[in-house]
Amino acid sequence: MEKSILKAVCVLLCSAVFMLSVVTSHAGYEDIEGGFDAIVIAETGSDWNQDGTDDFYVFHPSIMNNNSHPIIVLCVGTGRSPDDGDYRPLLESFATHGFVVIAGTDGDQQDGDQALCGLNWLIDENDNPGSIFYNKLVINKIVSMGNSQGGSACIHVALKDERVTAVISMMPGAGYVNGGTTPVYENINVPIFWVSAQWDFIIWPRTVVDKYNRTNSPAWYGCHLRSGHFSVPETMQIVLRAWLYTHLYDDPAASAEFYGDNWTFQHNQNWEDQRRKNVD
Repeated sequence: MEKSILKAVCVLLCSAVFMLSVVTSHAGYEDIEGGFDAIVIAETGSDWNQDGTDDFYVFHPSIMNNNSHPIIVLCVGTGRSPDDGDYRPLLESFATHGFVVIAGTDGDQQDGDQALCGLNWLIDENDNPGSIFYNKLVINKIVSMGNSQGGSACIHVALKDERVTAVISMMPGAGYVNGGTTPVYENINVPIFWVSAQWDFIIWPRTVVDKYNRTNSPAWYGCHLRSGHFSVPETMQIVLRAWLYTHLYDDPAASAEFYGDNWTFQHNQNWEDQRRKNVD
């Protein structure tokens, strides 16, 4: 009898440990998919421009633990939506790795104000007992990220909101499209990863290098080979995930890509002209 009880207890404990490992796992940055399924919310109830329509998509892991999920706020490019084929698979992939992503639907994001509205909404949800995000988010680990016009807007987000802890600016425009303003790159005070694309004939790589050169905070730059303005191939995604794992999870393996004397990103054959500055 005692042996049967002991055996049953052992089975239950092993099952609990297994389930815990599944729930808390976010795989590794080199994996396309993480340890979760991705859930997409297209109706947040937040009407930023007061036009009667919902203005955000949220991508989150299927299982969320307390105080475990860093935030990515994404700014899309001109005329784009987070539901577009170029964005949605990438954002769903981020969610499978345990991140919660909020992205505005306005294809004219300009100065990052819609993204700031979304970030505020999401952080408020973390304090809302009736929300699925209640006490689930890591609100001191936030990456602002964007592409094209959004690559400029995400910098505005970081300049306007000190809660942002790192930035990924991909093929960033000048910032003054349709009356917007250019960010003051010299005022960026968090780590930033500048990304360009070899076959980008909209935002030439040299213009992204110019922005990198004006940055005073810890900064990295790389030009991804054989890709264009809106393409995000897997060899680019791996490095983006490494950046996220470094600055949102403090992951040692990912950090080795960007920090240390032998930082490995500089040797990545899928990129060219990798450089960094202001890095201890």
